[in-house]
Amino acid sequence: MGRILGFILFSVVAFSQSLHAQVIARDSKTVSARVTVNIVIPLTAHITTHLDFGKFLPNGSQSSIQISPEGRRQVYGDEALRVYSSFSPARYYLSGENAVTCEIVLPEGPTIVSNTEHSKTMHISDWCADIFSDENTSSRFGGIQQVSLGATLFVGTKEENPTGIYAGTYAITFMYN
Repeated sequence: MGRILGFILFSVVAFSQSLHAQVIARDSKTVSARVTVNIVIPLTAHITTHLDFGKFLPNGSQSSIQISPEGRRQVYGDEALRVYSSFSPARYYLSGENAVTCEIVLPEGPTIVSNTEHSKTMHISDWCADIFSDENTSSRFGGIQQVSLGATLFVGTKEENPTGIYAGTYAITFMYN
């Protein structure tokens, strides 16, 4: 009888412990939280002025022409390189969300410009933009922004780059950061 009573007592204690554990496990709280979504104004970019190195006449050795985003032109190398006509950096008009950070991805590597008459080429590199520093390719965006883009054109000799119009394309990307 003592064994049966002990077993019953053990069973009741074990059941009450199990019941107590189940009650604690089922004690929970539900919390509601608010979710917000903010869809921003799409970023748009339009070119207003194309990059133009102007007219020039190569002479002796190789040289380069740099157009700064601020609109300055500098000739390096062949001092006999004759530069004529007007020139301009590329200018873009950006519009979008106010007070966000905008990033620019400049062309990687050289961009090739070609003359279709004789298949001669020159290359453009060292791209830079006025609202971005050399180390930083993002800038605080004010909703409406003009961005100017400069680069360096590397020119060969008269034989390497004979008379004609050289043209090419490049891609830049503006995006929210």
